[in-house]
Amino acid sequence: MSISPASNDTPASAPRGVGRVSALRGAIVDVVFEAGALPPVEDALSIIREDGSRLTAEVEAHLDERALRALALHSTALKIAEYFRAEDRLLVQRARRLQRFLTQPFPVTEVFSELLGRSVAMADTLAGCKAILAGECDDWQERSPYVVGTLDEAHAKERAQVRTQAAGASASAGTPA
Repeated sequence: MSISPASNDTPASAPRGVGRVSALRGAIVDVVFEAGALPPVEDALSIIREDGSRLTAEVEAHLDERALRALALHSTALKIAEYFRAEDRLLVQRARRLQRFLTQPFPVTEVFSELLGRSVAMADTLAGCKAILAGECDDWQERSPYVVGTLDEAHAKERAQVRTQAAGASASAGTPA
């Protein structure tokens, strides 16, 4: 991914460099550059992804000598993981699964969620977190660990979702499941 000044008004003496997106939260983009290559505040950045698509952002603040925070000038509702290097995408997916796994059904939320709240042993929760971070759930759908108890229950939910999708695909193809 290439990140460089996007404005023709940028002075030729302004630092120009290649950076990488280190975080993307909504329209807020954090970018890390080589030391001394930060563009000035209020300058526009052109973020060019590996597939050639562009995101334009305005530099809002320097966070330190190598990092800046910018504001995207159009929607970042695209798949956020696509802005990361290929090797970081897997980490983003694992983080999403972990976040969903930690949304266990709590008794205090029963009124709102209509799900029976329960308590999960800390050892079971930690074992599930370890498995997710180790990549044991990489081939699961992201929603499988959402609002379940243990990772075994999430795995059962994953298998049920796969069966349901397979049955739906068979029905739409006109073949019995």
